[in-house]
Amino acid sequence: MFAATLTGACASSGAKGTSAEGGCALRPQDSTFAMHMPLYRDCAVERKVQKITPNIAPDWQPNTSGRGSGCYSAEVEFVVTADGKPDATTARVVRTNTPALAEAVLAVIPRFKYEPAKRDGVAVAQITTEKFELMTRVVSVPAGTRPSPSNMGRPGLGC
Repeated sequence: MFAATLTGACASSGAKGTSAEGGCALRPQDSTFAMHMPLYRDCAVERKVQKITPNIAPDWQPNTSGRGSGCYSAEVEFVVTADGKPDATTARVVRTNTPALAEAVLAVIPRFKYEPAKRDGVAVAQITTEKFELMTRVVSVPAGTRPSPSNMGRPGLGC
């Protein structure tokens, strides 16, 4: 038998928020972003920031020795300025189950590029999030064969 470790990663951006009518005020913890005024959450803009560099992944590999399958995730939050540049100095980890992955995500934020958010037709700074997930799965297949979707389990499960 041959054992293979398969990995998959995904990233997404944009925090989910409430509508502007439902109260989309900045939160007390957003005061760390105060140097970017005016500043908005995604629920308070007409057009949210749009990532234009989608294929930048953190430089991180899970340590799969001695482990079967695993799920790793990190979500970070930061400001994208009115000129579409992420301000890495504002980045903070919102949640993670793997601190090393979160650190790797923080390290690549300066490489991201965005179309800025717009409010009343004007580019504005917006708080956004990026979430990275990586899942590993050990698949055993007969020697000399390759893993296929039928012997890897159900696709698209994510973390």
